[in-house]
Amino acid sequence: PGASRWVKKWKTRSWGNKKKRARDQSDSSGNETAKVLKKDAVEIAGENGRRLYTERHSGSYSLEEAERGMDTEDKEAGKELTEKIPKRKVVLLVGYCGAGYNGMQINPGVRSIEMELERAIFRAGGIARTNFGNLQKVGWSRAARTDKGVSSVAQVVSLKLGVPADSSMETTVERINSHLPKGIKVFECIKVARSFDAKNSCSKRRYRYLMPSFLLMPPELRRGLLDRAKMGRGIPDKSVETLQSNGAEECEQAVASEDKTADHLDQPVRRAKKEQWSEPPMDSFEAAAPEAAAYRVTPNLLDGFRLALSLFEGTHHFHNYTSSKKFSDPQSQRNIHSVSCGDPFVREDGREWVVVTIMGQSFLLHQIRKMVATAIDLAHKQRSEATAAMETTFGDNKVLLPLAPSLGLFLHRPFFEPYNAHFTGDRPLRRNLDDQQGDIVRPALEWEQGPAADTMAVFEKAVIWEHIFQQENQTHDFLRWLHNLDRTGVEYTPMKTDITQTTSLAKSRSTANGDNALPCSFMPLGDNAVPGALPVPSSALISEDDGQETKTSF
Repeated sequence: PGASRWVKKWKTRSWGNKKKRARDQSDSSGNETAKVLKKDAVEIAGENGRRLYTERHSGSYSLEEAERGMDTEDKEAGKELTEKIPKRKVVLLVGYCGAGYNGMQINPGVRSIEMELERAIFRAGGIARTNFGNLQKVGWSRAARTDKGVSSVAQVVSLKLGVPADSSMETTVERINSHLPKGIKVFECIKVARSFDAKNSCSKRRYRYLMPSFLLMPPELRRGLLDRAKMGRGIPDKSVETLQSNGAEECEQAVASEDKTADHLDQPVRRAKKEQWSEPPMDSFEAAAPEAAAYRVTPNLLDGFRLALSLFEGTHHFHNYTSSKKFSDPQSQRNIHSVSCGDPFVREDGREWVVVTIMGQSFLLHQIRKMVATAIDLAHKQRSEATAAMETTFGDNKVLLPLAPSLGLFLHRPFFEPYNAHFTGDRPLRRNLDDQQGDIVRPALEWEQGPAADTMAVFEKAVIWEHIFQQENQTHDFLRWLHNLDRTGVEYTPMKTDITQTTSLAKSRSTANGDNALPCSFMPLGDNAVPGALPVPSSALISEDDGQETKTSF
């Protein structure tokens, strides 16, 4: 026994000495990372006189800006939180219009939804002064990361929120909403289990894409529409009937003489070199807008569009529907549960719209917008041809696909089915500290019905839908995108090129379509346009790196 105690003591001392030596070596080696973090840290005097260091995210508001205009009551609430007011793990149900923001996630140097939420919660007293600018300290997580210009009806954010004992969740929601800008609203604040994480607990997500039905216009008819509006092809104005019959032949003849020496180039490059015309002026789109608004999609075209959308269901490789992903990359595989298109409806201004609903476990950057654009292009093809083209995009090859406008896309619902099955229903958990008379039952995170669902339905149509309608009337984003789809086209022939050839192709397209063109998208429109997002509302154009997500979006 004595020997075993000695061995145990020796092992403990030896392990402790190893840790001490490793720590001393780390300190003496001049760890550059530690020096940088300490240099970038901001010193804050705590309420008890301790010196606190915190590294602030460069995408957050500065502490001075966040506190600007706060009344004494709000500042006192922030001080109370520093004095160890209990924090509760909650979820915030948030709706927002994405116009004017570079996506949901906080990023350096750009305006995001999260930076506005963080400031509003801080000003409402939900985040301590020492934690402001450090979302990881409050366990911040979001159910989905939306791109620039993309809206949300029901975004879910989880965090440890400081709630005073005499304050209810309803009061907290009111205080947060009072500090939020127009277009962002918190609907509910719900207490959840400590282990809840909005990203990891989300089992699936449902997105919707609202688009005008004239995007499904047959190619020959839309060529006539664009030509008649003098879209830059140099073809005289003609009647709809004439352009329906021979519009395609005249267009080919108009561009055939532009380049006769590009036979050695790939077809996409040759097509790009043919189409070296300037962007049509805005008044051309305004001239074409009335006829586009009067268009009504036929049942056959709508069935073809629905067929193309249904081909996305199941598990496929979506490497061609995003950037920086290869066929062999496991992250390119995504499971799409269902894709559907509702019946068309006509607004009071006479324009017809349709809503596409996509349900999936998770999505990649730009995946949904490329899915919708590809389905629009394949809606006019026969079933066998559309199926073969779709299989080509899922195969081990490179296919350049169009990118639909971000204007019509919004997150509709996240789902938390495993959490609801485990923490709700008849399974009692630990006793509620606030109510000692019964076991706690967590409320289900489900918003298909109830008061919150009604409030979100009103927000969806009054804020998000209205923004899409007004933006299209003002800037004709969808009509401009249709013009680029018509002149650029989509080739579903596999491109057997290496990285050098792909780069050459990108440069060729860049030369043909403008300095900012990308091989996976069309030519940006406007002086402030950015690569990879065509078109973007002018009100939403802020300096961005196409980078709402330079990472996988879950």
